[in-house]
Amino acid sequence: MYPTTYHSRTRRTATLRTWLAAGGGLAAVLVLLILVMAACGARSDQNDPAAGIAGATTPTPDGGGPASGVGTGGEGQAGGEDQTGGEPDNGNDGGNDGGNDGGDGGNEGGDDGSEDTEEEPDQPEPPAPLTIDVSVDTITPGGNCFAAGTIAVTGGSYPLTVHYQWRRLVLGGGWDGDPVSAVQNFTLDGPGEVQVQTNGLPEDGTNVMLLVTGPKDASSGLVTYDGCSDQPGDIGAGG
Repeated sequence: MYPTTYHSRTRRTATLRTWLAAGGGLAAVLVLLILVMAACGARSDQNDPAAGIAGATTPTPDGGGPASGVGTGGEGQAGGEDQTGGEPDNGNDGGNDGGNDGGDGGNEGGDDGSEDTEEEPDQPEPPAPLTIDVSVDTITPGGNCFAAGTIAVTGGSYPLTVHYQWRRLVLGGGWDGDPVSAVQNFTLDGPGEVQVQTNGLPEDGTNVMLLVTGPKDASSGLVTYDGCSDQPGDIGAGG
């Protein structure tokens, strides 16, 4: 009887050990499987932005708002405003501004056109150069021997004052001559000519000339005569 009992116990012990070993292996496999699933879940949470956003906006147990004071949800709303942003409004404003600018351009164009059509006021023409012509017309001999001449003025600005004098050449007196009369003058309001004369020519004189000394120099040239004792007569202008 003893050997049979011994073998029976031995078999039970071996069977129990087998089951324990199998159970331990199964438990180890379950633990390993749980760890693998947990690791995969953690990686999935890290790789999924939506999970992070959802976790950030999870309400606290006391019924408050999101766990974070400034969450990504606010940025999401800002993003929504960007999606409904002002591109259409900007387009309308651009069109209106463009139209207004075009109208302004048209108005400016009209102003430019009106300025082009305006005539500038007439500018006064500059005066013609001043010209003075002098001539000796007659020398009248006799007791009141005198010479007459003409001073003609054209061009220049008016009123104009002309200064003149009668002179004669004498031996050794130079080309300026000796005065026969004092310097005299007259004023013109416009172009024209004036008759002038001098009295008291020397009876022994043989020449005379009419000089203009202002506003510019002019001369009749030397005119000769035979003295004041001869009969009156006309003479031509000297050269």
